Amino acid sequence: MTGRFAWVVLVATLVAIPVLGGLAVGGASATTAGPRATVSPGAAPSCPTPTNGGTWDSSNFFVSLQPQITVVGDPALSDSAFQIAPCSNTLPSDSPGIWLNFSTTVPILDANIALWATGWPTAGNQTVPVSGFSPVTPALFPMYVSPSQPNEASFFLNTFRYFWPGSEVYFNVTVNSSVGIPNSLRSANAYSNPYNYGGIVDNWTWMFTVASTWPTPTFGDDIDVSTTPSAIGSGTLYDPNAHQALDITLTSIGAGGGTPPPIGAAEVFFNLTGSTPGGPFNQYFTPSNRTVVNLTAPIGPYAGDTLHFRIVAWSLWSGGEVDPIWSSDYAINWTSQGGWWYPTRGLDANLVLSASPNVLTGTATLPTNDPVNVTVHSPLPNVTIASAAVAFVYHDAVGTLSGLLPMTAADANTSYSVLPGLPSGGAITFSVVAKDIFGTAVSSGNYSYSESGGPATSPLPGYGLVFIEAVDLSTGQLLPSLHFTIQNGSWSETAVGTPLGFATVVSPGGGSAPFPLAYGAYSVTISAYGNDPSGAIVVSSAGPTVLVFDVASSALPSNVWSAVPGLQAGEVGGLVAVAVAAPAIVLWFRERRAKAQAEQRRVTLG
Repeated sequence: MTGRFAWVVLVATLVAIPVLGGLAVGGASATTAGPRATVSPGAAPSCPTPTNGGTWDSSNFFVSLQPQITVVGDPALSDSAFQIAPCSNTLPSDSPGIWLNFSTTVPILDANIALWATGWPTAGNQTVPVSGFSPVTPALFPMYVSPSQPNEASFFLNTFRYFWPGSEVYFNVTVNSSVGIPNSLRSANAYSNPYNYGGIVDNWTWMFTVASTWPTPTFGDDIDVSTTPSAIGSGTLYDPNAHQALDITLTSIGAGGGTPPPIGAAEVFFNLTGSTPGGPFNQYFTPSNRTVVNLTAPIGPYAGDTLHFRIVAWSLWSGGEVDPIWSSDYAINWTSQGGWWYPTRGLDANLVLSASPNVLTGTATLPTNDPVNVTVHSPLPNVTIASAAVAFVYHDAVGTLSGLLPMTAADANTSYSVLPGLPSGGAITFSVVAKDIFGTAVSSGNYSYSESGGPATSPLPGYGLVFIEAVDLSTGQLLPSLHFTIQNGSWSETAVGTPLGFATVVSPGGGSAPFPLAYGAYSVTISAYGNDPSGAIVVSSAGPTVLVFDVASSALPSNVWSAVPGLQAGEVGGLVAVAVAAPAIVLWFRERRAKAQAEQRRVTLG
């Protein structure tokens, strides 16, 4: 497993040179630096910076010079509250920097700040030098001495520019005067703490840490890791099956219940063991810089394999990534199961079936044109619904139709289908059949409902709903997915009807909601069995208004044709006939259809 860590340090053009004043160089043996600072911002100082000096008549730095220290954005850390060695300070991560000012009673010739810094530690190196600020060759910053006020030296330490969150910064100050006695004063001679880096010992007077953007240095205290299906942590755990993706979600945790900081960036490193070992692999979480970020790992490996993964998260700062924190190691097994737990006990024993509006109890009657959302859901997150469909029998006064409506997968465990709103007098009986990843089917019982009366949502005044149907006189069956065009003198729409055997005008622009038409006359043309018959319809009420086309898929029976001479085409009772049929033949087919409908209504889904 490999990791990644990138530093992008933005610094001014500096020349890093060895610092003489304030540095003690030497030491027989080399050790790493001590533990990182843990003093909180604004904590009561136990090592206050002396501020009662200012008369150059002593070799003591803080007697001859009066310091004024201002931490921008945190007055509680300013002046004496900014602690000296061996104590440390913690600056807010968004503080622009520190103003340092030293004044005395004699002219100052020059003054310098010697400074070095280390960045966020890595697993292999706890003291990573910040580029340009190595403890081996600390940077030297000249302080500003005004010609008009030469007894003051000042400098703005731009911490926001130079140091990212998590950086530890150490510095001391040297002030020289051509008239003062002694002529050079070093803060490290008054208060200092040794910093041992590879055998080179630097003495610092002040030290501060730029606060991390994470509440704690421990991953589990800052970020919660969860998976779908729930395969890690506490509670009931489910091994994912070999056909489903594993979703890993990171959620930032706010310190003490406060506002959680955003997760700037995160990456997962994983490898596989078992029958198909492989890796390491890596994948980034998206989106970046959010409180919650998600990752969908590739579809699971072969059943029986184990996924091992570890996560690293960063804060985003100055266009780069800082404060990397690593999670513990996780392991997840892919199960060879994933099918129905009770394959012989039907759908209700394996899935949760729901409908909105609820039409699963008794025989419901809904308003006309009221759609019904049918949903199946697996309560076990590692059981995948491979496919599902609604088996239906629809009938109304015109005809009947049976078929299957494929359900749409909302996710691996949930599928749904929306049964369109029915014309007034329409009724439907349906059941649901679902298959698991092994192709095993389970079915529900039958459920029925009808729709009648006014529409579920009344159109605006002057508008009404329109339904169009075509019935095959040869079979009594309605035509599913009817192709039609409806138009008046200024508007037209071409669309396809529902799979249930009726069509309705839908919202322009590809919508699915029924679209009321303004009162008036419209021409309708359908396509059926190679013919394109047309008819007229007048919308004069909120409706619904229904236009029915009679069509024939095959030739009429010979005994009927011979019994009625003088056949001719024509409109019959407002119905447009595609078949060449006399009124007597149409009447015969309607009687036959009525008998067929009576039989169809007694058919249930097995």
